[in-house]
Amino acid sequence: MTLNQETTVKTMPTVAMIGMGYVGAVSSAALASQGCHVIGVEVQPTKLKMLQSGQSPVFEPGLQQLVSQMHASGKLDATDDLTAAVKAADIIMVAVGTPSNAQGQVNLDAINRVTDQLAMSLHFETKPRVVMIRSTVPPGTVATHIVPKLKASCPNIAVCHHPEFLREGSALKDWHQPPMIVWGSDDPSDRVAVDQAMHTLYQNVDAPHLPLASRESELMKYACNIFHAIKIDFANEIGALANALGADPAKVMHAFSQDTKLNISPAYLKPGFAFGGSCLPKDTRAMMGKAHEFGMTYH
Repeated sequence: MTLNQETTVKTMPTVAMIGMGYVGAVSSAALASQGCHVIGVEVQPTKLKMLQSGQSPVFEPGLQQLVSQMHASGKLDATDDLTAAVKAADIIMVAVGTPSNAQGQVNLDAINRVTDQLAMSLHFETKPRVVMIRSTVPPGTVATHIVPKLKASCPNIAVCHHPEFLREGSALKDWHQPPMIVWGSDDPSDRVAVDQAMHTLYQNVDAPHLPLASRESELMKYACNIFHAIKIDFANEIGALANALGADPAKVMHAFSQDTKLNISPAYLKPGFAFGGSCLPKDTRAMMGKAHEFGMTYH
């Protein structure tokens, strides 16, 4: 198919977004709204047809209207031709799924397939490009599985891991107001190119930039999600205990959250400290004992 090559703001790059699921669709529409020309790559026929007609393939408040506007303006295209999209792009973002099974093993088939396709598409290319892996992948994936394949095919590219922090229901707001902009790369020359690309893409976004090594970036994304899971579980357990004791769980957790010095803060989140002291063990045991009185069992 013919891709719309309409001129956009000169300082903004052309971005190929491989994978137009939730992260890809939100990111593409947001980037287009900031002046990038975005080419979404999607092989699923139904999603592709929707994108080519200006419809969002996923539901997110405000996304349908933005996709329609960006498509009509010529800033957001869609194709199933990965090679054509990649050759037209300055920056390539990979946002394909990486599901895990019940045992925690991550399925990297999609990202391995895309990496192989990128290596073939970029072979003999001399134009410098930046490849950003948006997918959540186990630590070491970028350094050991992705970089060697891509660099062997095209030495002129820079590769990094670039995790996303988009929440369903507020993803567009999260894009424009993220808590931080994180990326991880290992080659010093790559870091220069990636740093320039990041500051160009996010020039209108007010958030701290946190460059890391690729393994640190990959693990940091998992650390965030695991911590969110812990917080949800913790709040639910305190809520259950509060209900059993006749206390208002919402008021307890609201008061708890007001402490940004210790409770909602970096305090106690520095590796190396031992669990101990006079208060933490005894008070944890006390509430476990109280919960046991109401039939709430912990191991």
